[in-house]
Amino acid sequence: MRKPYRLIAAAVLAAGLAVASAQNPPAPTWPKEFTATLTIVDFRHQRNESSDYAYSTSNLAELNDFTRFRNMTWVDLHDYKDKVHYEAIEGAGGRPQCRQQPERNNFPIPPVNTFTYNGTHTFPDGTQYYSFVDPQYANFEYLCTADANEYPIAFFDRQNQVAQEFRDFTPVTNWPANTFAKPQGC
Repeated sequence: MRKPYRLIAAAVLAAGLAVASAQNPPAPTWPKEFTATLTIVDFRHQRNESSDYAYSTSNLAELNDFTRFRNMTWVDLHDYKDKVHYEAIEGAGGRPQCRQQPERNNFPIPPVNTFTYNGTHTFPDGTQYYSFVDPQYANFEYLCTADANEYPIAFFDRQNQVAQEFRDFTPVTNWPANTFAKPQGC
């Protein structure tokens, strides 16, 4: 009769060891060089805007390349090294128009490494992801892939009701020449 208790005790001990050995993933780090399709979702104003996005700490630059309706293209380059913000808009068959102004912001590196692990979750398609929240302001949440890479999936700002979604994330080791050059027409 004592055997069932031994089995239960062994199962409880094994379950306790399994829980104790399950560790939280390491604190995430924001990637230094990458491209992605970036979609900014503004829940307050019910707007979405997508762009081809490039982010580079070595170049101190961010590049958004938006393709608009009627074959219009808008290129938005933040050059933090030279402190210049360029916006170039080109219409169908037209010459690009450029607006150049001083860059007043610093190079943005989200402090996700200070965020606290909030669990591993699963999207409806079965893909698992890690969730991290800002310990000081619960307004910010960062979602990344549930693997050793921890690639960005989304960054939520609940206070302003805005989300940044990263799709087709690709790390970059060597940028093609002129990736962060002044846009054509500027």
